[in-house]
Amino acid sequence: MTPTSKTTDLVARGTVLAVFSSFCYTASIIALRDVVAVGVDWAAWISCLKAVPTVIIAAVVIAWQTRAGSIVWPSPRMIVVLLLTGTAMQLLGNVCFQLGLSLGGITMTVPLSQASLLISGAVLGLMMINERVSRRSIAAMMVLILAIAILSLDAGASTVSIAGREDPRAVMMTIGLGLAAGFGWGLAGVVIRQVATSGVSTAVTIGLLSSTAIVVLGGGVLARRGTEWIARETSTHEFWVTMLAGLFTAAAFFALTSAMRHITIVRANLLNASQISLTSLAGVLLFGEPFGRGMVVGTVLTVAGLLLMDRPQSSPEPGVGRRSKNP
Repeated sequence: MTPTSKTTDLVARGTVLAVFSSFCYTASIIALRDVVAVGVDWAAWISCLKAVPTVIIAAVVIAWQTRAGSIVWPSPRMIVVLLLTGTAMQLLGNVCFQLGLSLGGITMTVPLSQASLLISGAVLGLMMINERVSRRSIAAMMVLILAIAILSLDAGASTVSIAGREDPRAVMMTIGLGLAAGFGWGLAGVVIRQVATSGVSTAVTIGLLSSTAIVVLGGGVLARRGTEWIARETSTHEFWVTMLAGLFTAAAFFALTSAMRHITIVRANLLNASQISLTSLAGVLLFGEPFGRGMVVGTVLTVAGLLLMDRPQSSPEPGVGRRSKNP
């Protein structure tokens, strides 16, 4: 196999993994929507529970790789960076997103967070690791951001369907929470991309990032509320639905981290933007969230934006497909 065809195959593999990740994240979001409740502590606790399957799976893989002698650890500095990034990802990304779901539902929170993710991922990727964005990818981003704006036109109707009344503050809070969630995920994506292209084991990266949910979020809720509140508030149904969300998240997390070994941050985030249409449809069919013309137009534009993405390049990208020193 020639280097050119090998590179194309790696990009194609990364693309398939990113698409699979998007479907898994969609399933996770649907499960998380089923367990929404107002309150920061509840959002933090659900985000903690959701991380448990990911941490367990990562720990098993790390143990197996250690025994096989195939594990590659990050440098001490990068371990600290991953833990700090994981904390930001949990607080800004997961907690804000779960709170957003409780106020604006899927049809509003998902488009907003994906818009923020696309923009912050591209900007931070350029600033932190000098990952260039092609004109075609910029065009795709613009179309997707337009689609997201149109999908968000029914924001007021979404908050009414969740809260039962029109609340301008809830709309503004949902917008802020969605944007914060996207920024938290965008920051994590850049760090994951940097670590993934250095040869560090995927399980180690995911384990370090996800463990912060249990330590920071779980520990924080335990300190604030105690075990009695946790036991009283968490029904059997909510526990198992959150575990299901965690399993889908684990599959998505592993797939996306592996995909970033072969494709750029922008391409991965654009592919993940397919969640917008899928989750919006689920919000309407499963949870009775409002269906408007904006959703139809936005869905069509989402597909158009995805079709505008760069095709796999015939020449290898810098730092991709080869092992480098730990950052």
